[in-house]
Amino acid sequence: MMKKHAPANGYILIEILVSLVIFAAGILFLIQALSRITRSNLQLRNNQIAVMLIDNMFNRLYSGEEFSERNDTTVSGKVFSPSIDITTLTDNFKKVSIKVSWQERRRTISTSFTHVMIDPL
Repeated sequence: MMKKHAPANGYILIEILVSLVIFAAGILFLIQALSRITRSNLQLRNNQIAVMLIDNMFNRLYSGEEFSERNDTTVSGKVFSPSIDITTLTDNFKKVSIKVSWQERRRTISTSFTHVMIDPL
């Protein structure tokens, strides 16, 4: 007479290993996503700092304040270097371009803005 086996209660080793591999892959994906988000956040922060420096320089130009073109600014250990290019378009108009550059992961990144200014008569 054949014995009936009771259904297996619990998990077998293969099921546990497969679930651990899936879990490890999910954790690895989350770590990579967090790394990319952190890097992107840092790049956006540096770009925001550069835009604020450019805005400050344009405000100083509009107010007529004199300032040095090469006035490097250090924020959180990162050096932001501005440069200004002023081109006379006509007797009353000037094109002003301000560019701020910084080093990020062995690359030079820059942000620039250009305004056309009216010279007072």
